[in-house]
Amino acid sequence: MRSLLTVTLMAFMAAQCHAATGQLVLTVHVVHLLDETPVTGASVEIATPDGRVVARRSLDDWAQASFRLPSGHYVVRMASGYTGQAEIDLHENLAVNLEVIPVFRG
Repeated sequence: MRSLLTVTLMAFMAAQCHAATGQLVLTVHVVHLLDETPVTGASVEIATPDGRVVARRSLDDWAQASFRLPSGHYVVRMASGYTGQAEIDLHENLAVNLEVIPVFRG
C-alpha cells in the first residue's frame, strides 16, 4: 500500500510540475547491459538530435537521474565512460531504462 501511495504521489507531483511549467519529467535508470547491475556516480546527458546537449545530471545511488524538459525528440546518453544511448519522443512524463557498456581504454 505504501509503495502504491508513493507512486501515486510522484505521478501527481509530476503532473503538477507539467501544468505549472510546461515541462515534462524524464527519469533515466541506467544499468550495465551484460549483468543489469546499476551504474552509479556517472553522468547522463540529454541532447537534441543534432547533438546539442541540453541537460546533464549525475546518477544517484539508485542509478537514476531526473530531468525537466519541454516536449520534443531527444537522445539520452552517457556523458563519458560508457557507451549506449536511446532516442526518445517526450510528450508525457516518461521513465527510460538505459543499458550501457563500459568503455575500456588501453
